[in-house]
Amino acid sequence: MADVLSFSFSVLSASFLQITRYIGSAYLLWLAWKTAMPKAGGNSDGRAGAGFMTGFVLQFVNVKIMVYGMRAYSAFILPHHDSVAAFLAGMCFLTMMGSLGPIVWAVAGASLQSVFQRHARVTNGLLGAMLVGCAWSLLDQ
Repeated sequence: MADVLSFSFSVLSASFLQITRYIGSAYLLWLAWKTAMPKAGGNSDGRAGAGFMTGFVLQFVNVKIMVYGMRAYSAFILPHHDSVAAFLAGMCFLTMMGSLGPIVWAVAGASLQSVFQRHARVTNGLLGAMLVGCAWSLLDQ
C-alpha cells in the first residue's frame, strides 16, 4: 500500500506537501494544548483503557506508519533498486526497524512512568512547548 501511495503522491508532492504542512501544524498546536493543559480528574493509574487489539488495529490505520513507509520507499528503495528481491528485502528491513521504535518507546515509557507522574506539570509543559516548536518549524520552511 505504501509503495502505491508513494508513486501517487510523487506526482502531487508540491501541492500535497503545502496542504499537509498547514494541517500538520494545526494538529501539533492542538496536541500541544491538550498536552500542556490536561483535564483534571483523569485515570489515577494513567491507563487509557485500550487493550492489545485496539493497539494492534491502530497500527494498520496509523498515519505515521503510512508516512514512514511512503517516505522510506520513495527515498531509499525505489530510486536505487528495481528488482523484486530488493523491494522485499527493503520491506523486511523497514518493517523490522519500524517495529523497533514502538518497542523502545514502550520500554522507556514503562521505566520512566514514575518520574513522569511525579513531575507531571513540568513534563506536560515541556512536551507542549516542544510540540509548539515543531509546529513552528513546519511553517517556517
